[in-house]
Amino acid sequence: PKDAIVAGDPVDMKCLPATARRAVVTSTQLAPAYEKDYFLDNRNRMFALLNAVYGPDPGAIAELRSKYGATHLWIRRKAVEAELRGDGVRWRPRQLPYGRHVRRLAAAGRPASLALPSTCLSWRRGPNAVYDIRCLARSAPTAHVGK
Repeated sequence: PKDAIVAGDPVDMKCLPATARRAVVTSTQLAPAYEKDYFLDNRNRMFALLNAVYGPDPGAIAELRSKYGATHLWIRRKAVEAELRGDGVRWRPRQLPYGRHVRRLAAAGRPASLALPSTCLSWRRGPNAVYDIRCLARSAPTAHVGK
């Protein structure tokens, strides 16, 4: 929808506002800043996105909605799997602090983003999939879903 707020890997979100005309939680293009509060807020958003895309806890996905108003989650399955294998090119371990964080998440277990229910799928083309976060929050085990 035109009023969607899209979450996903911050690299993927880079040009989405301009090309698809959709709001994003943040992106690598929006994150750099010279103003301290803006920088710190975007740093938190970057970590939250990485936790949702690469982390094993489905509660991190629901948190994007409650904290940042995200309505949809875009997952590029092949890119996520490449990062898990360690042969991804987006988040290298020495790319601090985010690369190290993604490596830790990859070591913690299979990402929840790779096991999302098809009933919450809004759009798919090849390895790209967009999920409705409200639906995901409803279908996730209650132990993992934030308020």
